[in-house]
Amino acid sequence: MVKKTKSKEIKDDTVTLTPEDAAAIADILQQMDGEVRELKRNKYSYLRSYKSRKFILSILGGIIILVNNRIGLNLSYEEIAMIAGLFSSFIFVEGTRDAIEARNKN
Repeated sequence: MVKKTKSKEIKDDTVTLTPEDAAAIADILQQMDGEVRELKRNKYSYLRSYKSRKFILSILGGIIILVNNRIGLNLSYEEIAMIAGLFSSFIFVEGTRDAIEARNKN
């Protein structure tokens, strides 16, 4: 079966590849597969970061500071500073621990 187009004729089922072409296509497909796997791995690690204690504490600290007077906590500046300092200290220690683990893993 021959299809006519504006520029040339295309014959169906008559694709001929040299071994070099086939190897090049296989290499490209393997590279694309690796890139897709890497993207999936990064996506899941990115989503996991939202469940981390550091992220949750930073959001919680921000919420406490922002809604202090709205919900009737009426915390003083010193109390808010203590809460923020406590959360910041925990986040710093956890981040340092994660960095040491990552360095030891590699």
